Amino acid sequence: MTLEVWPSFDINQYKGLQLKKKSGVVDDAELQKVLMDMAFRKAHLTVVQNGSVQKADQVICDCKVEVNGNIIFEDDDVEIVVVNGVAIVNTTVSDLATNLEGIKSGEERMIDLKLSQNFIKEEYRGREAKLKLTVKEIKRLVPPQVNEDLAKILGFDSLEDLKSNIRKRIEIDKKRWVEDDLRNQILDILLGLTNLELPQDFLNYHTEQRVYKHQLDLLNRGVPLEEIQKQTETIKNASAESVLRELKASLVMNHIAEKEKIFVTENEVEQRIADIARAYNTDTIRVRKQLERQGNLSYLRNDMRESKVMNFLLKEARIEE
Repeated sequence: MTLEVWPSFDINQYKGLQLKKKSGVVDDAELQKVLMDMAFRKAHLTVVQNGSVQKADQVICDCKVEVNGNIIFEDDDVEIVVVNGVAIVNTTVSDLATNLEGIKSGEERMIDLKLSQNFIKEEYRGREAKLKLTVKEIKRLVPPQVNEDLAKILGFDSLEDLKSNIRKRIEIDKKRWVEDDLRNQILDILLGLTNLELPQDFLNYHTEQRVYKHQLDLLNRGVPLEEIQKQTETIKNASAESVLRELKASLVMNHIAEKEKIFVTENEVEQRIADIARAYNTDTIRVRKQLERQGNLSYLRNDMRESKVMNFLLKEARIEE
């Protein structure tokens, strides 16, 4: 009988790790970018009178498809978003924006393409064709100016009040980003010091679980099944690499926890369950029962233990600002 076993290893150099802490200062460019993003959410489509087509514009076009000089399909007043990779006549036009950028209303462009297997006329599917687009109208999203009026539209007393609110939000996000980066540096160093070969069957099982979850997420977001199937191999390769790192990191964290006698008490677990219950506006008994039913209580304890180990390593580390 053959059994897979956990690898044996030891780590001694985990205290005093040299880390570099990135800046968490919010600069004016970051603030301005968020302000512009917020302004664009209030943008309105405006007809461009004397300009030319830009990327992300919406254009009204007359459309013709030709095969060997013969028109096999035509449609008027087709509304198209000017981006590469948009679908026209059930066929993806990979260079649409490249061809349309810069032309004015009344002008036309001829684009070479290969008709898809979903083209409306079955006998022409997969054939080389030419797509003729005549631009009749150009529309563009025009955001309001970043001023006091915008601040009031967004529900703030003044522009300064809006900027202050955005700055605080960015600071919170950057603080989290800086802390995550320090944790990743610790894992990179520790995994670099550790030679670990994980049991292959165990790794395969967790990879398949990750792939299944990712595919389920894509389905829930409305991605077509055939598109997901095309991505399966890419998803699997990315998942295998991610799972390998996570499992190795978990082994290393637990190893250090054993050496430093770091553990989680039942009171701490109950406190975490109470925090989860408050976040979801429910009671602790229901949360605990759900965790036990899903078999996730041990995962919760392990996650809390690993967090304690990481906090210990951060406290012991030598951090350069």
